[in-house]
Amino acid sequence: MSAELSSLQKKSTRGLYIWLCLLLAMFLAWLASFLFIFVSHLTFSGSEEWPKPNPVPLVLFIAGIAADWKAILARESESEYVFKRKHRRFNLATGVLFGIIAVVSVFAGVWNGHRREKVQRIESFLAQTPPLAEIGNRIGNIKARELKSANDYVNAFEEIASIMPEWKKRFDNVAKGLEEVKGYELDAKTSSMLAVDMAAIDIGREEISLTEKEIDVT
Repeated sequence: MSAELSSLQKKSTRGLYIWLCLLLAMFLAWLASFLFIFVSHLTFSGSEEWPKPNPVPLVLFIAGIAADWKAILARESESEYVFKRKHRRFNLATGVLFGIIAVVSVFAGVWNGHRREKVQRIESFLAQTPPLAEIGNRIGNIKARELKSANDYVNAFEEIASIMPEWKKRFDNVAKGLEEVKGYELDAKTSSMLAVDMAAIDIGREEISLTEKEIDVT
């Protein structure tokens, strides 16, 4: 008779366990998302405001889980060893899953925060390349002038010599920064942008070297 009663109790709680597992899955998904965003924001020192989570789903999940677990305990009394052991195993499995998801979410958030930090750093260096190109174009325009006399050449390269220190200083800062971030693991778009700018840096380095030689000769 006792075995039949236990069998009926187990069947009557199957739907409750299914619903409880669904609620736990949604709660853990919400928790994983929250931890990922929160830790990512803490790791990344960007200026954007952290998107505040909506607490309503959390309250609903907790209330639903508590009500469902209470209904299960009403049908499966822990005074019986079979149910007590079953509940202990279920709680242990839930706790382990909770811990795994929390750890994975935190590590993923740290990784994403560092990745965003790197991308922002690269973008800050890339943003400095247009002024470099602008200075390079100014020097190119000076060289392209119609220089008829030796005095024209001297004046032109004196003008270039006055521009060179600023160009070289900015160029060295950008080149050094891009060299530092070259080994980062980046997405395809950022990697492509970095490759293009690294190629431009190589060309610019040759241009600076050539211009310095021309100034020395002049």
